[in-house]
Amino acid sequence: MKWCALLPGETPGLAQFKAENPNETNWDRFRDDGPRFTELADALTGRQRGICAFCEAPLFTKIPTPVRQVEHWIPKSNDGNPTPDISFGFTNFHASCLGGTKPHLDPPFGTRGLAKGDNVSCGQKKGDINPENIPLPQRPYRPTELPLSPPIFSVAFDGTITVNRAAVETGLSSDRIDATIQYLGLNCERLKLSRAAVRQYLDDALAEYEAGAPETGTVAAMQMAMAELAADLSPKPGDTLDAFISVLRDFFGPNQDHILLPDPNWAAE
Repeated sequence: MKWCALLPGETPGLAQFKAENPNETNWDRFRDDGPRFTELADALTGRQRGICAFCEAPLFTKIPTPVRQVEHWIPKSNDGNPTPDISFGFTNFHASCLGGTKPHLDPPFGTRGLAKGDNVSCGQKKGDINPENIPLPQRPYRPTELPLSPPIFSVAFDGTITVNRAAVETGLSSDRIDATIQYLGLNCERLKLSRAAVRQYLDDALAEYEAGAPETGTVAAMQMAMAELAADLSPKPGDTLDAFISVLRDFFGPNQDHILLPDPNWAAE
């Protein structure tokens, strides 16, 4: 999970729906309105550059089929008291993956091939638990609360994420980062396997780049290979971010962060 910008305002279809239904609290009515919902989902997906606000899985399969939903940070149930502002307030939205709920899809989209277990994450994991009701010392972070850098997670070879001590040194709470992992189910096996695959790809790619560098086997060759690989992975304007971008950020370290995330305000217009 990384910092995530909110939409700058309502999409036209959302604004129209609210004008037509000022007292509506039933989200399903809007979600079932195909074009206006798709417009909102597309805007959020673009804002997040194609990855889930929580686990960083891609929001489209290779087909490409959307595997996303509009997630309400404060649950639309609002502790049994739904309101129009909670259900349809654009500042309460993130684009999220489907949380691993599709058994016919491979990880990270689903659980095909995995042993039975708790592989639910993100919006499906948080459910109707209102994070605002959790005492602050144990409250999970929302993406909008995070700094641009450093990343809040360190990533092990097996894809397990833990607290990045560098983030704690900037003033973030270790307990809240841990709570974020638990609240969103970010260390489920499905996501660990997906992150481990990204890490393996990076290891293999770096070895290839280093083999082609002058003075192979030296520190200078490795540094050159790291810089070249990071530059090749740098997103171009309009591109999606690499899935599980936190793995890349942890792998390359702070010196390449500006390459992997060259313009964090890219969609601020």
